[in-house]
Amino acid sequence: MGDVAKVLGVSHGSVYRHFPSKQALRDAVARRWLDRLAAIKQDMVLNDPELFATFSQPTTEAREVVAAHEHLAAQVTEIVADGVAGGEFVAADPAKTGWALLHAAARFHHPLHASEWTDPAIGA
Repeated sequence: MGDVAKVLGVSHGSVYRHFPSKQALRDAVARRWLDRLAAIKQDMVLNDPELFATFSQPTTEAREVVAAHEHLAAQVTEIVADGVAGGEFVAADPAKTGWALLHAAARFHHPLHASEWTDPAIGA
């Protein structure tokens, strides 16, 4: 929390006024990241279907390449490992837990679910 306050140029207490715990801050960061990712892809589906098709076709046809593209799982794994290190939650294997969380959220980021992204209630 001190590092966050330093980067923002505010006091340590100011951060705690907005986020009562490290876990609350992590949750807010993860929520914002996932919301932003989903919004970008949903915007492409709704406003530029040709661009989305250009993105979607190769990703659905190149399954092995996509499966090997682990940067999203690595980011989620880092969040899990930080939470474990901070004692906020327990995960026997942060890498496996990261993959599980990524797959659990597939509806919001995997191109095969694009038809669902036009549902106005998906954000809820």
